[in-house]
Amino acid sequence: ASGEQAAIARLGELAAAAGVKRFVELPVSGAFHSPLMQLAADRMRGLLAAAPLRAPRVPVITNVSAAPVEDPDVLRRDLIEQITHAVRWTESMNALVATGVDSAVEVGPGAVLKGLMRRIARDVPVLSAGGVEEIELTVSQLEGKS
Repeated sequence: ASGEQAAIARLGELAAAAGVKRFVELPVSGAFHSPLMQLAADRMRGLLAAAPLRAPRVPVITNVSAAPVEDPDVLRRDLIEQITHAVRWTESMNALVATGVDSAVEVGPGAVLKGLMRRIARDVPVLSAGGVEEIELTVSQLEGKS
C-alpha cells in the first residue's frame, strides 16, 4: 500500500491485529502509485500530450492493465494512470510469461524485480543491468543468444 505516513502506520497496526506476521514499511521518497501523486500525473499528462508517440515494435505490458498494449493512445493513458494506480506486478509478469518470453532484463540499480520474478516464474532467467556498461553487455549477450 502507498499513502500518507499516518495511514500506513495505522494499516500496520490493523495488519498486526489481524494476525499478519510481517509488515514492512519501505524507505521510499514518495507515495508512488497512489492518488497522492495526482499532481505528477497531471504534469505528465501535459508532457505526453506534446510528445510524439508511435506504436511499439513489440507489445508493451503496462502495470495498469497487465495486458499487452500496442495502441499509442492506450500507452499514453497508461503511462499517466500508472503514476496514481497500484502496480499489477504479478499479473503483468504472468502476462509476459504467457507471451512466451524466455528471459528478461531488469534495468536499473539492484535486483529486487529479479527476486520477485523468481517467485512468479522460476524458469524465466532475469539478468540485471544497472548502468550503461551493463546494459550494453546484456544487450550483446542477448543478441548473441538469438
